[in-house]
Order: sequence, then structure tokens, then C-alpha cells
Amino acid sequence: MLIATHSGSFHADEVFAIAAMKLLKEPVEVIRTRDREVLAEADVRIDVGFNHDPSSGDFDHHQRDFNMTRENGIGYASFGLIWREYGARICGDAEVADAVEQTLVQPVDANDTGQQISKTLIEGIRPMNVNAVIGGFNSRWDEDLNDEQERARFDAAIELATWLTAPEQQIKAFANAGTFPSQLDAYENPELTDFVNPYFNSAPTGQISINRAEAVTVVPYKSANYFKYQDALQNAVTRVFDGSEDAKTSWKTWVAEAEAFS
Repeated sequence: MLIATHSGSFHADEVFAIAAMKLLKEPVEVIRTRDREVLAEADVRIDVGFNHDPSSGDFDHHQRDFNMTRENGIGYASFGLIWREYGARICGDAEVADAVEQTLVQPVDANDTGQQISKTLIEGIRPMNVNAVIGGFNSRWDEDLNDEQERARFDAAIELATWLTAPEQQIKAFANAGTFPSQLDAYENPELTDFVNPYFNSAPTGQISINRAEAVTVVPYKSANYFKYQDALQNAVTRVFDGSEDAKTSWKTWVAEAEAFS
């Protein structure tokens, strides 16, 4: 598969979009250009070309008449357009793909489209996120890179994005934080299939989670307040674990918070 994207400075949206395409397990070659004749030879054009049409392999959002936004108001950048088309296929599971959309794709798109989704608590201090990390591979103001050096920086950014989304790293995230992997290849890893949780009477929760993920055939509806409810419930469970509240009190706290959302 020949993928084309623009030359010059790069951003997290096209970098992660290309990394996502690599997860399709097809041979990928990437060219960076704005030459229309060269672009026309590519199978897929990402973040370049002033056209969005998945049927022709075009995934750009810079055209003047482009106005695609999600229900929550976050606009689409190239990562979101690619994920909209290929996310479920990459993950092999619509619900898992939706979770990646909520936690990774939308924040990257929001940053690229100039939408603020978080606020800093300390004036002058900005959080370090994947957008900033990827952007850091671009040349500094005092650097004058040639084409070969610029391409090396771009390839390094792609390599990092690919590494971050690889099944091996997702297994490590699962072991450290309980984050269920989005990559199907991870479902065969013994660290996941053999995982048991003492809290649930040493039940094989890893395999149970795999079975449930594979059984999902539709994308569940999630309201605008979905993650508010989810975060509040997670906090309620955490309070029981750390001993700050007993189960009954923590449940009452969560109910009160949930009622305030509606």
C-alpha cells in the first residue's frame, strides 16, 4: 500500500493515522509530497490533497467546505477520518475501536483542529501529551534540516506512534493499569489469557474480557455524559480500594454525583 502525506512540518494526526494503517498488517510505503501527479499515484492520501472520499483513498480535512464534526462537537482531522473508516477493522471489535476513538483519536483531532478540551491548573504550564511529543520531532527554530534529515525525524515519529499502539505495549498497559488491549493480536498473549484477579475470587478475568469483547457486534450508544458517569464510578471503586470510604458510602456518593449529571 502506497500512502502519501504532505511534506514539511508534521503533526500527530497524520502520524497516528499512518501508524494506524500499518496495523492493518499490509506492506506500507510512505511518501511525503505536495506534487499532485505524485499524490495521484498513491493508494491512500492522508492529510493532503484537499479531498475527503474514502472510496478513492482520500482523507484530508483542510478543504474550505469540510465541516465534519462528531456529536460532541469535536471536528475530524486526518486521524479521525482514518479511524472512522478502518478503526473497527484494525481492532476487530467495534466497541474497542470506539474506546480508542474516545481516548486517543478525539484528543489528537481536537488538538489539530484547534479545539480546547482541557484547561491548565497552573498558569503558563501546559501538559505534555502525544501531540506535543510527536510535534517535538520537528525541527527547532535554530535548526536547518535537509530533506533526508527531515524524513528521518518523520520516520522516527511514525516509529514511536507505531510502538505506542503495538500489542506488546498494550499488554504492558494492561498489566500495569488494567487497560484492556484494543489489538486482536494481544488476545493470544498468555499475560492476558491467563490473567486472574484475586478480587473476583481468582476468576479468569482476562479470558472473560476477551470473550465479551469478541461477542460485541454493535457499537453501544454513548451519551455526551458517558465518561463523566464512567469516571465517577471508577472513583467510587477506588475509594473502596484505598479505604477512604466503605462500599455503601462510596455507592451513595456515586449516585449523588450521577444524579447531578442529569
